[in-house]
Amino acid sequence: MVETSDIRTGGAAESSEKSITCAVSKNEARPAAAYMCILAGGQKTIADGTIATVKYRIREGAHSGVVTVRVEDVLGVSTGLAKMNLDNAEGTITIR
Repeated sequence: MVETSDIRTGGAAESSEKSITCAVSKNEARPAAAYMCILAGGQKTIADGTIATVKYRIREGAHSGVVTVRVEDVLGVSTGLAKMNLDNAEGTITIR
């Protein structure tokens, strides 16, 4: 379970004066929770590192298992304002 306040700007983005704003994405085609976030601000380039962190909370009584977490459809812009498509990423959270 994630609240939008659990999604925060990571160190690399914060040091380049960016901030993140997220909202729940209401998409009936996706049964799982989805969030749409915008990271913006300032003119500084983001250095290598963490751009966002997400704090996950496991519901009381949750069953053991593996949950897949995806980051999809990421768009960015270069310093020259050229559109950049970033690769999708995927990971898992194991609940024990």
